[in-house]
Amino acid sequence: MAGPLTGIDVERLAQMLDRAWENRTTVPPLSESEGLDSTAIAYEIQTRWNELRLARGDRVIGHKIGLTSRAMQEQMGVAEPDYGRLWESRLFPAADGRATIPTGLFLQPRIEGELAFLMGAPLSGPEITAADVLAATEAVAVAVEVIDSRFTDWQIKIFDTIADNSSYGGLTLGPWDGDLARTDLRTVGMLISEGGQVVAEAVGAA
Repeated sequence: MAGPLTGIDVERLAQMLDRAWENRTTVPPLSESEGLDSTAIAYEIQTRWNELRLARGDRVIGHKIGLTSRAMQEQMGVAEPDYGRLWESRLFPAADGRATIPTGLFLQPRIEGELAFLMGAPLSGPEITAADVLAATEAVAVAVEVIDSRFTDWQIKIFDTIADNSSYGGLTLGPWDGDLARTDLRTVGMLISEGGQVVAEAVGAA
């Protein structure tokens, strides 16, 4: 399957990414090696890769939004977030407030503190507001996402990260909290520490 008018082989590239995921090997960024320069075709590749994951027995348990901060959007030269799927095979359940994530599964992992939303009602339409999202939210949980890239040395453009399922690596979640969903999430703070030293901090507004 080739992208319209581009000559890009969506099927071949989706299979390439799936092999990189399975074999834990990197590949050159598609924007360089294949001339990928279309977000529409990048999402076609992601969608086809998702179909390959489902055929392997994986399951979509949710969706992720990437490039949500203005700083990251400016760095990637875009004006809106991208999105991907959360696959069950890389969900690491927490017990008693702790989760263990085996680093050997990943290629070049990084972690991000996140807020996860459990939706209690469907949303549709082009003009969804933040208030609409909160009204449909059943609960919120603190989450840690592992982002990872199948592309060598994280040398990516927006088209690469979209095709690469928005650089999804893995996920762990804290308990779902209905009260947290009714908190002003802009003010919720998070600290990430390593060896007792704070290495990153931010609030929800970021």
